Amino acid sequence: MLGLLAITTALGLLHLLSDPVPSRSETATQPSNDIVLPTPRSSSPESRMSTVSALTASDSEPRPLLEPARRNPFVVQVSPAPVPKAPPVQAGTQVAVAPPPPPAPTAPPLNLSFAGRVRNPDGKESIYLTWGDKSLVAELGAVLPNGYRVERITADAIDLLYVELNTSARLALPAAPRYEIR
Repeated sequence: MLGLLAITTALGLLHLLSDPVPSRSETATQPSNDIVLPTPRSSSPESRMSTVSALTASDSEPRPLLEPARRNPFVVQVSPAPVPKAPPVQAGTQVAVAPPPPPAPTAPPLNLSFAGRVRNPDGKESIYLTWGDKSLVAELGAVLPNGYRVERITADAIDLLYVELNTSARLALPAAPRYEIR
């Protein structure tokens, strides 16, 4: 702030000490050479005022108004993306472009993870799965809430069938742990 004050003070002093351009009233002409020479002037405020009034008096015609801005200089304008050119169509030929066919329906993702397995005393095996925050029991023929039906259970995978689209999926299972008998 202090530096700015010092700079403005220095500029003001330079302006006061510099000689301004003389006005028309302060020039004298020599008839022989047609050379315009400045005449000495006084530094009184009255003479400066007469110089200013002489300068403004020479501009007797009114200045034209500024035209309005074409755009806001404070807003960033992004040019639109170029429009791709369509291939030229020959006269008499009409090209009918059919919309692309809709994508074939697909089964939803399994989103199932293995939680554990249990072999019941009757020999039937149940696999416990998690689906989101729910626990599910996968037994042969059971329909899961995500729309899949358990088709087959093997030691290394569960074969599932999405009933609505008749689409099969396979969920890999980890190997069963081996227990040591002593």
